[in-house]
Amino acid sequence: SHASVVVSPADLDASMLEVHPIVIPLLHNIGQLQYRRGDIRLAMETYSLALRHARRMYGGRHPHVASALNCLGVLHYHDANSSDESEDAKTSEVVATTTSVNKDSSSISNSDDNKNQQQQQQQ
Repeated sequence: SHASVVVSPADLDASMLEVHPIVIPLLHNIGQLQYRRGDIRLAMETYSLALRHARRMYGGRHPHVASALNCLGVLHYHDANSSDESEDAKTSEVVATTTSVNKDSSSISNSDDNKNQQQQQQQ
């Protein structure tokens, strides 16, 4: 039997969340786990917290902001239509969406790294 850990956004220390950018993807992962466990409301709270911190750290036009908004949209859609779809279909859509956004984020980071390397080589 696996122990279940319930993490609420209210349990997280706000000062800790502002220290390191890795907190945003961690919150995203926690939200995804909460959703998979079936706690849509708690997942929404966690994604909302990730969104607030992403906007504060990066502004409105960043892959972390887009990812959190997308996941919140998917959760709201599924919450409103939960009687029409199976749990497996909902989980597959969230995972596929997350994977797609994370790949886009990685390609943006790689593109920035390549630009920096080219600039350094030209100097």
